Amino acid sequence: MNKELNFIPAKQWAAEDVQYYDVDLSTARSNKPLEIELGGAQIYVGQLAYNSKFELDGSSEVGNAIISLNEPNAIPIEINKGQHINTGVAFDRIFLRNEAQSGKKMRIFVSTNTDMSPFAASVETTIVTSAGSPLFVSEVEKFKDLTGYTYAERTTAGTTTVLSGAANTAGAEILLGFTGTSGGTSRTAEIEVGGSPICFSYGTSGEHSPMTIERYKVPIGDALTLVCSNTACLAGVWWKDLA
Repeated sequence: MNKELNFIPAKQWAAEDVQYYDVDLSTARSNKPLEIELGGAQIYVGQLAYNSKFELDGSSEVGNAIISLNEPNAIPIEINKGQHINTGVAFDRIFLRNEAQSGKKMRIFVSTNTDMSPFAASVETTIVTSAGSPLFVSEVEKFKDLTGYTYAERTTAGTTTVLSGAANTAGAEILLGFTGTSGGTSRTAEIEVGGSPICFSYGTSGEHSPMTIERYKVPIGDALTLVCSNTACLAGVWWKDLA
């Protein structure tokens, strides 16, 4: 049976309901808060710093701030990365105060109807390349329930041992892993199992493709590591120990 597809709700979601504002936290705002003219009923603070709409800032981190809704002297609310706030009432502006935090930024998302609580209705992970082509991993049900899984990531040069081979006595499961770079011929990001990459992005000239991996079984005795050769790289994984 043929069914006519209706893309109007999706277009309205993208164009109207969810909005964002990028804040540079390097300048202190105490006596005079920053007034952000965004309205909604929910707030979500992004977990990554951005240079522009689709470009990650690999040299910056996400800081913290204090906001008030509708009025500059309303009840103060402290916000940090990854925080979701359902205000229960509509607001039409945000007043933000912060201490000077060198090299730190914040992207604030607001919405009226879209549930932005992490993994409530869908998962949307964005990995951005220098070519400006974002990768969206959106799942309605597959990654809805993350109970029992732990998230780990690396965004700077070096190696993060998520699970050592010695500690891996029963195997492990990767629910979702992803890698990406923001360009640069020497930049690589990898998820490695037993010393071999299973998900990787190489910043070779003209090639900045992000990758994802789903539901990968880590064999007993193999280490799970995240490796980045430089800043402006990202390797992240939702995983659990099967012990």
